[in-house]
Amino acid sequence: MSNLMVSAVGTTGSAARVAARRPVLIAVTATESSARLRLDHSECEASLERLRNFASADDLEMMSGEWNELEELLLRHVNAEEMFLLPAFSKEEPTEASVLRAEHTEIRKQLGEIGLALDLHSLRLEQIDDVYRAVARHIARETRTLYPWADQEKNRPLVEALARRLPQHVPDRDHEARTTATLLALLKVCHDGERGYWRAVGDTDDPDHRKIFSRLAEERARFAREARAELKNLGVAAHAGGTLLGTLHRTWIEVNARLPLPKSRMLLRECERGEQLALRVYRNALRTDLPAGIRSHVESQRDAIERTLQDLRALAATAK
Repeated sequence: MSNLMVSAVGTTGSAARVAARRPVLIAVTATESSARLRLDHSECEASLERLRNFASADDLEMMSGEWNELEELLLRHVNAEEMFLLPAFSKEEPTEASVLRAEHTEIRKQLGEIGLALDLHSLRLEQIDDVYRAVARHIARETRTLYPWADQEKNRPLVEALARRLPQHVPDRDHEARTTATLLALLKVCHDGERGYWRAVGDTDDPDHRKIFSRLAEERARFAREARAELKNLGVAAHAGGTLLGTLHRTWIEVNARLPLPKSRMLLRECERGEQLALRVYRNALRTDLPAGIRSHVESQRDAIERTLQDLRALAATAK
């Protein structure tokens, strides 16, 4: 599964429209339903990223289409949780279940406000960002609490009942378009990383760290060139700004740079967080049915990011 925001600038014909839509999901069985719920989380985040991108481009047609899919996905997801999981969960964890229900209510309210704003042609990027943050916080909470509980064997009947409420098949889409969407998402992640590391170069006082950050910035630039070359082979001329995830992450760095924390450790920890975000996108991308040559490049880049993440953790542990 690709967790992707797409900006196909320069893409021609119907492929651009198809590539910009939500990537294909494979059929699921009852025993895969818990994983499918987690996959819904990734899809919600990706859909919000795409909605923001279409809003930035003032593409009303694509905003409307993406919104319809996002609203259906989110409402189906929270309704299924409330029907099958939360009643039993509340018997064991009443406080936590109450918090999750309250967050569902807030997300529904924000969805309604976005839908109204779309109808009035008054949607603001800040509204999408607010929903994104609310959804991200909710996902983090469910990942810590509800889903580990749901994974217990005793709750299997509930999870299987929930699975029967989820669509068993989602229409497949053009394979080339899905590959294009995946590469565009990775291109954006690489640009995020390159800019983040160059920022770290300017912020660090440690000459050794400056060399490391410079090397990693150049590596991400190379990854971006490789993605762009693959896109060119598919007939796509693309440029990529940063992802919404990357934008929020850079804002976090700017805020925390003012805190009285050891600077070297803070920068390394923030680069570590950035690599975790990138690794998540790469792992999701590799769940897509990519052509063998492209998959090889993506796997190689993922492996490099995994090694970098380990190195950053080790450096941060000893930084002053």
